Amino acid sequence: MAIVLKNSTGVVQSIDEGESAVITATFKDRDGSQLEASSITSLTMSLFVDPCYDPEDKATIINSRDNVDIRSSLEVDGTLLLKLTPEDNAIIYADNKQEDHIIRLTWTWINADVSTLTGIAEYYVTIVNLDTTYSG
Repeated sequence: MAIVLKNSTGVVQSIDEGESAVITATFKDRDGSQLEASSITSLTMSLFVDPCYDPEDKATIINSRDNVDIRSSLEVDGTLLLKLTPEDNAIIYADNKQEDHIIRLTWTWINADVSTLTGIAEYYVTIVNLDTTYSG
């Protein structure tokens, strides 16, 4: 189940189309401790339109962001600073007043038991159509 994007005070956040954005996330081990960057061996991101907005009910990839390596976006302490460009936050289907885009993060890490584990998380980001002439 995807998580809705919220700001640091817990308020649901939307992004205007064509706006840049920075999303911050941390990764936790099964015991709840934060993973440091050195423990995370891979981190990829996919960005796509929620299939319910697509006339063909498919997950259209946005801005060629399909399993893109984003490990370089990790701080030493393991905090992710994911920078979304205006192209990442484009309205794909012009008839929509807004669209939910989904960011899927997939990562692997080595825990204290020297086991390699994989995590997957999805985040909904609502993109608001600024074109006042949309027909939806």
